[in-house]
Amino acid sequence: MIPEQETNTGSSSKSPFLVPLSNLVLATKASPLRNLMAWGTVAMVFGVIALAVGFSFDLFHVRLLDFRRYWFIPLILMLYPSIPEEFVFRGLLIPRNAIEGTKLRFVSSIALSASIFTCSRPLYELTISPKSQPIFLDIHFLFIVFLLGIACGVGYAISRSIWVPIFIHWLAALVWVMFLGGGSLILKN
Repeated sequence: MIPEQETNTGSSSKSPFLVPLSNLVLATKASPLRNLMAWGTVAMVFGVIALAVGFSFDLFHVRLLDFRRYWFIPLILMLYPSIPEEFVFRGLLIPRNAIEGTKLRFVSSIALSASIFTCSRPLYELTISPKSQPIFLDIHFLFIVFLLGIACGVGYAISRSIWVPIFIHWLAALVWVMFLGGGSLILKN
């Protein structure tokens, strides 16, 4: 097996704008199976907390979307929001080697990424999808979004593969849309 080549983020010869892009390219080539148990545990802990918060604050309601009618939803959720948002919020904002640095660097890069990700939700809904505003402006829902950002960030840092946060994000969106009432909200837009 050929070891992954890493970019030298400390090199002064590289543009600071090219380093995140080259890291993202490497992240697309990395196996998502690296540290599967660790990032899988992070994803499950996120899921349990998200479900507890969602049901406690009446954000989630068991409503099954008709899969025969909406069979394309899983693909749509992969194409948007999962892939583009994870490329930006994890792939470009979190250094692939963040876990190898100091704890402060690791925590701050993930917290910053999750915070920007969380702030993007209401901004998007205010401009693009006004019918969804109530839930996307709810502080408890935004807490779940923040936790999703943390889970995706930690999964990315642990695995060094962009496919891990894409999978976590996609699965969270899929469960919400197909089983927990998110579909009726999204489809009325």
